[in-house]
Amino acid sequence: MGGAWERFRDRSGGLMASVSKWYASEPVEPVKTGIAPLDAALAGGMQPRPYFIGGKPASGKSALALQIALNVALSGHHVAVWSGEMSRDECERRLLACYSVTAGCKAVSLGQIDAQGRMFRSRMVQAMRAGVDLAGFMANVADGGDPVVTAAVKFERDCSTLAIVEGKPRVSAMRQDLAELAEDGVRPLVVLDYLQLLDIEKPARSAVDQAGEAVEAVRLIANDYGVPVLALAALGREPMRKKDEGPTMNDFRDTSNVEYAAQGAIILRRADEGAAPGPDGVEVCAHVVKLRNGPFPRIVRLTFDGDRNYFRPLGR
Repeated sequence: MGGAWERFRDRSGGLMASVSKWYASEPVEPVKTGIAPLDAALAGGMQPRPYFIGGKPASGKSALALQIALNVALSGHHVAVWSGEMSRDECERRLLACYSVTAGCKAVSLGQIDAQGRMFRSRMVQAMRAGVDLAGFMANVADGGDPVVTAAVKFERDCSTLAIVEGKPRVSAMRQDLAELAEDGVRPLVVLDYLQLLDIEKPARSAVDQAGEAVEAVRLIANDYGVPVLALAALGREPMRKKDEGPTMNDFRDTSNVEYAAQGAIILRRADEGAAPGPDGVEVCAHVVKLRNGPFPRIVRLTFDGDRNYFRPLGR
């Protein structure tokens, strides 16, 4: 024997080297979504791995992702949202409405934000014409009890660890940003809205190949930078017609390799399609259809208040 096996084994490492690495490393605490039953269903929260949220159009995918982003930012953890689906303005409107529910200020709806915004713009134009500086005007508005401005001032103070990048997300740009953040020791929760809009920056032969490359890019981002990635994904059209069975991993559109890449996967479905919202909103079931090394499937029952872009556990 020429010692080939020993050389090969030395290259591949051994158990004691792994044990030393485990003991020398800081334990990785999961990033909590801030929705207690969902955290429980995800075995405590999100690890630095890929997670996917799927659902029909208007099922609440973006709303849930933004609420999780907000909750994580409020906990002091950094959050980077890449939004190819909505503008920064739309994201901020939704975040502000959601934030106002629990921020200790008057809750405001999306409709109120729009209405107050029209009044605000009119008053601001008048003030500027009168020579009032913008900072003074904002202070006067906040002191006057404008609920939107009051919430916005608190939001700016409390959510400095949240950033939104609008426009079609590009893999190379995301990796460059995350590499620069990692140099400063910042490993944010990454929210991608949504997977099918991710620019992989190389030609793909089909939609299936495109989606597969996007999933692999998300997996590598999570692995290379040690960050949890929450990616929104579309469902195929055929699963949308299912009535009597729960959703499965096969429902994700053109993304059979989501099952291979995902640490966890959630599919949102309204409990009673077509039903009118109740006083607290509509009931939405978050089906945890994949959780690596954890129990699944599991169902988390939530109530969604669309006016305030806010999910709460059913019955609370």
